Parts: sequence; structure tokens; C-alpha cells
Amino acid sequence: MIGDETRAFACALAIACFGGCAAIGGLGEYTTGACSGVCDASVEDARRGGGAIGKDGAEEQVSSPAYDAPDEAEATSDGAAESDGAADASESQEAGVVDSGGTLVDSGAIPDAADSGCGATSTVENCSACGIACNTNTGTPSCNGTRCSYTCNSNRQDCNGATAPDTDGCECTGTACCGTGCQTAHGSGLTSPANYYDCDPTGNTTQAEALAACTGTGGTGCAAKNTSCGGILGFGGTSTSAACGTVGSTCYCWIYSGQNSGKVVAGGGGGGCTISCNGSGSTWN
Repeated sequence: MIGDETRAFACALAIACFGGCAAIGGLGEYTTGACSGVCDASVEDARRGGGAIGKDGAEEQVSSPAYDAPDEAEATSDGAAESDGAADASESQEAGVVDSGGTLVDSGAIPDAADSGCGATSTVENCSACGIACNTNTGTPSCNGTRCSYTCNSNRQDCNGATAPDTDGCECTGTACCGTGCQTAHGSGLTSPANYYDCDPTGNTTQAEALAACTGTGGTGCAAKNTSCGGILGFGGTSTSAACGTVGSTCYCWIYSGQNSGKVVAGGGGGGCTISCNGSGSTWN
């Protein structure tokens, strides 16, 4: 009779192969006797994860075959391999977007201020941001990355230069600024210069305005003058007041009251630059 150890070996081998004792080649002669029923039951129990009978007849626990779970790196149902933890190319991560291989293709970060897609933003073409261009018509611009600044052309002023991005160039015509505003353009009444500039409103009825016209046009020796125009021997004439000075080599008087008030006329000779009562002159303001 076959020994107990031989029967135990046959049963264990049958369980490992998930087949009946009779199905294992070469072991048919060992399936007689006590093993015949035990082996069949043991195999069936092993298949169900139940116990098996040991060599001494006691039931022993046989672990069920481990379930082979699909690896996360194995092919998906559509045949495409997907690596563990890799996001789909269309998925967006907090830190950016990765492709199917896990490579970061878009960090999601805001572009550096030095390169916003148009190059450096400290040029006169792109000052502080793309497409913010400094004015080139009234002066030579530069950009510090925040605002434009200018070397202005003659008789031009940049009076709002503290306001970024300052793209309007040297926006004021004149010799200076009135705070952050432009000077007032006045008509001189002369052929050249035709205009003068200051921070006062236009007008031609006060001594201050007449003196401003004289100095504003570059006159020298500008001073207040008075005379009487008309009448006989100085009597019955019209008292006339002006500011007179020399522009170039010619004496001019900006009359603000009396005869020819509001006109600039060429001055009379003798005794320096004085008011002439002749001529109609041109309007000044």
C-alpha cells in the first residue's frame, strides 16, 4: 500500500495544478484508497478558496490564488498605454499642463514682465506693455519699462511726464509748462514771431498784458509808455498807453488803451522807442 507521505505529495501536487488526481498524468495509480475522495474534495475546496486535508487527515487552510490586478501601466481599453500618475494630454494641472508622457508643456505661470510675447517691454515700441508705443513726432523718446520720457523738440514741452505711460510725447507748445498744463498761445500782432506763450489768458487791455506781449516776442527795453494822440498842441487829444520795446531793430508798441487800443504799431522815433499815433497796426492778444 502506498505510504501516507506519497499520498500527501500526490494531493498537494493535484491542488497546485487545479485538476483532479486522475487528470494528472502518471498519477492514476496513486488515486486509490483514502486519497480518491479526499483529493477530489481538496481540489474543489482549493478552487473555492476553502480548506484542504493534510497528510494527517486534518483540514488545512489553502489560500486562494492571488487575483492578478491589472497594472496601472498596462494598456487601456483603447490600446493606448498610460503611465501611472501621468495626466491625459487634455488635462490641466494646478501647476500647468502635462502631455501623455508626463512632460510639462505649459507651466501655467504668467510670462515674465521682461518678455510678454513681444520682447522686452522697456522699448519705445513696447513701453510697459506690448503695443504701448512712445510718441516720436515731438521729441526723442526713451522708456524705463514703466513710462516714456522725452528730449523735446524746440518750442515743445512735456508737461504731463509724471503720468505713466506718457505716450502723448511733448504735448505742449511753448517755452515752459504751467504746472502740468500747457501755456496759452497769444497772437503777437507781428509777422515774426507770430505767437508768444505764457500762463496767462489772452487779453489786450492791461499794462501787464502789453508788457507780456513785448517780452514774449523777444523785445528788449520793454517799458510802459503814455502819449496823447490827436488834439491841438497836446490839448483835446486821446490819452494812449502802451508797452514799447525793440524787436530786431524795429520799435513796436502794444497799445492797450486810447487810440489804436488792442493794436501793435511801429514806434515813433526821437527820444527812444515811443508810441506812434500814426498807422492802424495789427491786433494782438
